Amino acid sequence: MLTATTQYLLQDVFEASDLFKGLHRIRRRAVAWGEKTNPVVVPHSALVISEQMVLDRINLEAAPGDWEPADPAEWTIIAAREPTQFSEHNFGARTASATQVTIRDEAASDACWIESQPEGWLFLLPIGPLEGWLLSVGAPVESMLAASRFIGGNIAEIQQGSSRFSSHPRIAEPLAGPGWIACGTAALGFDPLCGDGAGHATREAILAAAMIRAANKGADTESLIEHYRMRLLAGFRRHLEVCRDFYQSGHSGPWWNQQVLDLNRGLEWSEQQLRQFPGFRYRLNGFSLEALS
Repeated sequence: MLTATTQYLLQDVFEASDLFKGLHRIRRRAVAWGEKTNPVVVPHSALVISEQMVLDRINLEAAPGDWEPADPAEWTIIAAREPTQFSEHNFGARTASATQVTIRDEAASDACWIESQPEGWLFLLPIGPLEGWLLSVGAPVESMLAASRFIGGNIAEIQQGSSRFSSHPRIAEPLAGPGWIACGTAALGFDPLCGDGAGHATREAILAAAMIRAANKGADTESLIEHYRMRLLAGFRRHLEVCRDFYQSGHSGPWWNQQVLDLNRGLEWSEQQLRQFPGFRYRLNGFSLEALS
């Protein structure tokens, strides 16, 4: 699901105002967050698109040799992390499962639903009139649906099989070095509750490309790497702050308390890292980095 902000960003980057034309739109968000809370419906502006469809629409699929440089590249952008490539700081251990479901006829296909429970939360995202994906974080999806006050009634059938993935915030270390930069999932992992991963990855790529251009023009590489690292750290800290607000208000009990403790640990670590940084020496102007006077 892409928010309106990310849609505009991608349309601007690829100069394609019709990039998302004809896709399924989400216009409302129904939220039951907190104990004994009735659902609240608020306006929303998002769309549903797969990663492969994004690649197809921006036309980045190329034959293996098409992107090979004539000479060895001076910089490498690492967008997919190998397990042994970096160390990683993990702030939590929660996992999520994504399951394809059939939505009831009477359920609105232009609305998404989110619900907190004593041991986790559910998110239901329609991808068409009767199809959708159910994201379950925390307890097994079967037990959470059985206890659902809200989302369970919108589901007619659960499809067989689901995919599981880590859903806690995490950050690689180091994030960059002479001749290389980590970007996207190689650099950061966001909680799907508060994370707009596609938007963050796009902004990281813009900053990484601007950093390389500045280095090629003679700017100090060490200070550029430091700027990149601190920008990503600042964004990661903000993500942790937003996550903590949601997990503090979602429910009470051991599961929720542990999530808050993990997020506090991440905030303490992030703030410690940022305290070592004297201040930003560059600013991003469009797609270029400029030194601050």
